[in-house]
Amino acid sequence: MSDPTPPPSGDIRNGIRDWADDSGMLGNAQYGDCVIAAFEQLRKCHEVANGSNWKKILWRLGFKPPHTKYAIEIYAEYLATLGEKPSPTNGVDPGAFLTWAQSKGMVSNWGQITSSAGPGQLFAASDLPTVESAMLAHDGCILTVTLTPDAYQAQAEAGGHWTYSPTDPNQQPKNGLFHAIAMVAYSLNWITAVTWCFQVYISPQLFSQFCWGAFWFDLPS
Repeated sequence: MSDPTPPPSGDIRNGIRDWADDSGMLGNAQYGDCVIAAFEQLRKCHEVANGSNWKKILWRLGFKPPHTKYAIEIYAEYLATLGEKPSPTNGVDPGAFLTWAQSKGMVSNWGQITSSAGPGQLFAASDLPTVESAMLAHDGCILTVTLTPDAYQAQAEAGGHWTYSPTDPNQQPKNGLFHAIAMVAYSLNWITAVTWCFQVYISPQLFSQFCWGAFWFDLPS
């Protein structure tokens, strides 16, 4: 179980400096899926945390993993179980994907954190410590979110800040702009996530307005 009272800040990046891959943003730029890309970014955190010292140096500098070719292979293999081919789809369900990944031996265990308001509902601000604890315990979380127009425009900008104002129409979550991101750090002021191979910073106020799912997984030892 995750500690429900996490420290005021946490970071599972393990010194990783470069989130970019060889090309193509882990397949997202061509026809990939954000869930698979987030999975691959967190797999990098897992493996840097548990790899040899030499591998840690290489991975922190951004050599590998992850890479687009492998992400697309996973994506294609999973979509084949649904009778689909890599192409724009309605998106991959994180829970269904992680169940499949566990059946393939890619992950040893996984879980989902649900909102205190119920499954599929937006997280409350009081749910954030539970998500932070899971991030620390499992080397990251995949967050499912509904983007605001501002966040949608800034999602491919390194260092972009995603904020929320109840009076700004461009900072209201917009139905249809669904996305999955890799949560890798947090502080009192910002949640750090990786999307499109860039780090972005999310205000805690926005978290309780646009996040409705959190998933963790463990890799085989």
